[in-house]
Amino acid sequence: MAAPILLLKLLLLAVLLVIVFMIAPIIARLTRMPVITFYLVAGLAGQLAFGGPVLRLLMPAHNGALGCITIAAGSELVVESLRAHADTIAALTCCTSAICFLFVWAVAMPVFASAPQLLGESASSDVRLHGVVAMFAGVIAVARSPSSAIAVVSELRADGPFTQTVLGVTMVTDVVVILLFSLCTELADCLLSTAPERGVADDHVAIPPQISFLLRVASELGLSVLHGMTLSALCFVVLRLPLRALRQACLLLVASYAFAAQPLLVFAMRALSWPITPRLEPMLSCIVAGFIVCNPLGERRRLTALLHSTMPPVLCFFFFTTGIGMHLGVLLRTWPMALGLFTIRLVSLAAGSYVGCVIVGAPTHFRRWGWLAYVTQAGMSLGLASEIGEKFPSWGPKLEATLVSVIVLNQLIGPPLFEQALRLAGEDGCGVVDAEEEGKLSPTNELGRNISDQMSVFDATEIMSIVPARRQLSGSYKAIAENWFASGRLSRLSSGTLGPA
Repeated sequence: MAAPILLLKLLLLAVLLVIVFMIAPIIARLTRMPVITFYLVAGLAGQLAFGGPVLRLLMPAHNGALGCITIAAGSELVVESLRAHADTIAALTCCTSAICFLFVWAVAMPVFASAPQLLGESASSDVRLHGVVAMFAGVIAVARSPSSAIAVVSELRADGPFTQTVLGVTMVTDVVVILLFSLCTELADCLLSTAPERGVADDHVAIPPQISFLLRVASELGLSVLHGMTLSALCFVVLRLPLRALRQACLLLVASYAFAAQPLLVFAMRALSWPITPRLEPMLSCIVAGFIVCNPLGERRRLTALLHSTMPPVLCFFFFTTGIGMHLGVLLRTWPMALGLFTIRLVSLAAGSYVGCVIVGAPTHFRRWGWLAYVTQAGMSLGLASEIGEKFPSWGPKLEATLVSVIVLNQLIGPPLFEQALRLAGEDGCGVVDAEEEGKLSPTNELGRNISDQMSVFDATEIMSIVPARRQLSGSYKAIAENWFASGRLSRLSSGTLGPA
């Protein structure tokens, strides 16, 4: 593509982003739908004007936005809350992951065996291949979308036991998916390889494949956690910068570096002639970074304030570009299989969530509506599906097409379902109370407006540090009101003669 045309398309994209950023929240309020759904729909419409070259040019910025969203997801993992809901999170993670994997595997295995054209005619009689394909389909079905979850939670300002449990299950499930995908990749190599022996050989010493698998997974997790610790140190430095605009820009740079570290690691390993190049999981690293900054480093309020001011345009850009990259043409070609896997995944999520809630004795609304929060899929699912297509070129691209179709359906349907679950649980709007709400809760509107005007001159960090949570304030406001009624202060406040009783 010629440079002038590419530049013109980038300018057009910038204009469309501004328009979507201004209009989508208004439509979302009128329709009571998540704003990210309209970002995605706008991106889908943008496919008519923007293609591959534009997306490739925007990929570093897209990864930076994803990293920022994932850091925000990690910041929601508060140790006290995780301890309070540890049993529920563990039970829901195990049950939803196991049941979802088994349901999808049990359905995909005979379907791919009876429809060999989905993988290629040469694979029609290969039972081992059918099992491997079904395993990968099950793993992708287990994956969630932390980016979409944190976007909906931030938009609704949701908080409470249900919200914290859902976020905890979503983050822990991501780690489970990484482990399952590594395991399935190793099993696929073992089952489909024609070599008589497998293992990593070093002169006369051969490492068994089981040990090789454990070493690879341990190295990937260890390096990803170490990478997350590095990112947390960088975030800690960013929070100390003087200007908010500078902090926002540097946070996006740190988030972009989270994804750029893998190519740098590959280059370093090749330069050192290292035989094996470990793989980083940047999303896991970003979750670790957000968790460390908000818990061991104790900077949750500062980071939350910075993310609160940074997230709206970041979410718009990320989900708009995600919509541009969605493969609607693939969905049109593979919709029967995609619709079947989509339905089975919904049923398995509902069953797994119900079983997990019954095991730990969770409240009724957890059992009824909890599964609605786990439907959405996005970045990690698409990345893993793409990796399948690259690693297994003979049949991987066709499986990738089917899985991407399912992911597109989940991404479009999931956010509205998650928002509905938060509303049914009664936790929408239960997050941090802003200055406007403080004014409404004040004894008089005039005093509330004065407080709001005074608070508007503070930096967002200072506001977050002096504005407590709604549920912490409810008892205090009640006690203050009772004391003021008893002492007669409220009548003097209304008349403007407030003074000593």
